[in-house]
Order: sequence, then C-alpha cells, then structure tokens
Amino acid sequence: MAVQRISSFLKSYAEMRKGEQFVMGEVRARARERIRWSVGLGLLAVALLFAPLPWRRLWARLPRQARVVGRDKRTCHFNHYPNLGLY
Repeated sequence: MAVQRISSFLKSYAEMRKGEQFVMGEVRARARERIRWSVGLGLLAVALLFAPLPWRRLWARLPRQARVVGRDKRTCHFNHYPNLGLY
C-alpha cells in the first residue's frame, strides 16, 4: 500500500512538473514576442530616421533636368532614364 502511494505521488509530481515547464515556456514565448515587437518598432523608427539621408545624396547628384519638382508630370521627360513607366 505504501508503494502504491509513493508511485501515485511520483506520477502526480512528474505531471505537475511537466505542466509547470509548459506554462513557463508559454510565458517566455509571449514575453519574447512582446520584446520582438517593441525592439522591431524601435529599429524601424531608427531606420526611417536614417533612411532618407542616402536618398537625399542621390537626389542631389541627379542633373536638374532629371528632377521632377515643380513640373507637370505629363510633360516631364527624363533625359537619362527614358521610358521608366513612372507616369
């Protein structure tokens, strides 16, 4: 009878441990997901802050005829890039 009780206790204890480990794994996974979102949004914000800088340099290198600022889109022609299909 004592052996049955010990066996039953060991089975229950092993099941409780597995349940606790499952719960800890789920909690960790959700915490990692939250951290991924916050870190991802932070990195996106930093990327958007610094991303326009290379484009500004490229824009400054283009010849004036290739720039589209202040012109009608229908009459604008790119001398260096014909038929890009932008308009």
